[in-house]
Amino acid sequence: MKIRKAVIPVAGKGTRFLPATKQIPKEMIPIINLPMIHYVVEEAILSGIEQVVFITSSGKQAIEDYFDRKFDLEDFLIKNGIDVKQSLRKPLNGVEIDIFSHKHRIGIEYNGNLYHTENYGRKDSNYHLNKTKIATNNNIKLIHIFEDEWENKRKIVENKLLHIFHINTGIKLHRVS
Repeated sequence: MKIRKAVIPVAGKGTRFLPATKQIPKEMIPIINLPMIHYVVEEAILSGIEQVVFITSSGKQAIEDYFDRKFDLEDFLIKNGIDVKQSLRKPLNGVEIDIFSHKHRIGIEYNGNLYHTENYGRKDSNYHLNKTKIATNNNIKLIHIFEDEWENKRKIVENKLLHIFHINTGIKLHRVS
């Protein structure tokens, strides 16, 4: 019998990790540059686990947010005829791309306001630049969409994406002289 589901209890209060756990759940405390829970889930997936379930409690929204896919962003791309793959590491030699269109050689990095920062996410100040350079070296155009842009300026971001993917929106722009 093959084990296909992992149940991970993450409901504890993290009192042994105080004062760090006043700010973030202990599972989200970074090891090098990724939260502890990332390594647990990655190891489970590499061992053949197909579904991961978290048992959480209040105050653990950061765990859900970390693993949450941007279905609305994916849906927008798919509805506009763009083939997408989710969370790939292969195109960038082990560096993850959140959404990737192999046909267009375009990757989209969805940067959450929380975990893509130097202070909280422990990301190096050159993290995004370095990832973009790796993508460029692999003939991939990497687009960064920040969470606040997607949430607050969605129409603008959608139009930019359509332009980047060369999809005719029917909108004509004219310069006035």
